[in-house]
Amino acid sequence: MIDIPIGLPARGYRICDIEAREHAKSRVFLGARWNVWGFESYKEANENYWRSDDEGISMRLWCIRDKLKEINETITRNDNRDYWRPILNSCSGVLAVEKSLRTRRPIRAGDNA
Repeated sequence: MIDIPIGLPARGYRICDIEAREHAKSRVFLGARWNVWGFESYKEANENYWRSDDEGISMRLWCIRDKLKEINETITRNDNRDYWRPILNSCSGVLAVEKSLRTRRPIRAGDNA
């Protein structure tokens, strides 16, 4: 199962994370967003988000920022966008990715759990 948030917004929380948190509690990291990896420190990242009236991030999320960057930049490269777009446009996309990894079958547009 993928344990890294994909399809990151520029700010705020993803709806699928909020819904998942209702079931998985603290195992779901809220606040993963695009370019969290661009800050020099945890403090700098949170100060930036708070200045723009956005939610801060947890230390656990800060510690996986390099992996967030790696997977999210990979799936949004120009040569990968058409493949991933339909999956990332829905909350069920995360479940489709997990199912693909479990069954070793490729993901196709419209796949869901």
